[in-house]
Amino acid sequence: MAAKYVQGDYKLRVVANALGELSTGTPYVELKCDVVSLIKSKGDKAKFKNEGHTYVKLWLSDKAKDKTFEFLKSAGFDSSICKLDNDSEALSGFEFNASNKHNEYNGEYYDQFSPYPVKSAFGSKNKVNTSKLMMLDALFGCNTVAAPKKSVNAVSTQKIEVSNGYDDGIPF
Repeated sequence: MAAKYVQGDYKLRVVANALGELSTGTPYVELKCDVVSLIKSKGDKAKFKNEGHTYVKLWLSDKAKDKTFEFLKSAGFDSSICKLDNDSEALSGFEFNASNKHNEYNGEYYDQFSPYPVKSAFGSKNKVNTSKLMMLDALFGCNTVAAPKKSVNAVSTQKIEVSNGYDDGIPF
């Protein structure tokens, strides 16, 4: 079987999923995918044709399982891994970007699609500290920033006086 797609980056859509195991005992999640589009070609772009389905393996070995679980979480999957074998459409419809490289086996070249590493969800893990927020607020003409509250349990017993609008002799 010859490679069907040019080497490059693609958008894929999951059609079905299943669990499998190599003869060596290494388990994997196999994704049957539609090739939605070519994002960037590493060859002749004119050769791109949607040739049907392609398959992507996500390895469950000790070395690769963390990346596989990140991928599954980004696909919205938060069930038991067994569900992927019992429900062949658990990931159906999920779109992701993958790169295709041609590998050789017994003199034949074949497509090997690999998903891009999963990027973190919206927002940064590193929060901007309060002093930087205050400087940024000053740039936008705002003088204050609400500092994060350290404790919700603390209750103030301080008496607050409300002005009645009369001049109290203070010049400002």
